[in-house]
Amino acid sequence: MIRALIIEDEPHAQRELMRLLEDAPFKIEVLGVADSVEDGAELIQSHSSAELIFMDIQLSDGLSFDIFEKVEITTPVIFTTAFDEYAIRAFKVNSVDYLLKPVVPEDLSSALQKFEQNRMPRVPVEAIMKAFAQPEQPIYKSRWIAKVGDKLKTYSTEEVAYFYADDDSLYLVPAQGSPVIIDGTLSQLMEKLDPKRYFQISRKVIVTYSSLDQVEKYGASQFSVELKPQFEERVLVSRSRTKEFLDWLNQ
Repeated sequence: MIRALIIEDEPHAQRELMRLLEDAPFKIEVLGVADSVEDGAELIQSHSSAELIFMDIQLSDGLSFDIFEKVEITTPVIFTTAFDEYAIRAFKVNSVDYLLKPVVPEDLSSALQKFEQNRMPRVPVEAIMKAFAQPEQPIYKSRWIAKVGDKLKTYSTEEVAYFYADDDSLYLVPAQGSPVIIDGTLSQLMEKLDPKRYFQISRKVIVTYSSLDQVEKYGASQFSVELKPQFEERVLVSRSRTKEFLDWLNQ
């Protein structure tokens, strides 16, 4: 069902268009008819549920383009007129098609087909609710197991200062205690970590905010980082990661 309005000043043309719409391949409900610019503006304002407007261009008190200056029209329009001199101007507004009078069934059907093709599909309520639903929160790794002597020890996120890679081994450095070896690689580990809490500053080191003891400028475009517990060598933030690192610090 297409809910439509008709703005046409000639009674005969009104009746003929109504007849054509009754025989059209789409079911159309005419909500109201107006025959002037003033009445047309009022008709549009009082029928916000209308989905399509059939609008003659030359009305009894002016051109239908004047209606666009009186009210905001977002509803698609199919213009009808006995003259083709307004065609270009018609397509500068919210026009679906432009029909020359006398309107023939084939042209009307084509215009309605174009309207249906461009018509926004109705979205089921379930789909709307799903779109506005809260996205699932990612689950990040929050616990690690390491072998300490002949025992297994667990470390929680709060206990971790930073991670580093050395040769083929991956180390977890706790805030208290000695580094321990854990499974995996640095890149594999970073995929499982919360990016708000952890940042990979170089190919070898992933830090937490609490592990940063001091950050200072190093050269023209790098930063040097002192970690706690202290790392055995100078840690430089990769040049390619400098901006991301500063953004991470400032979040």
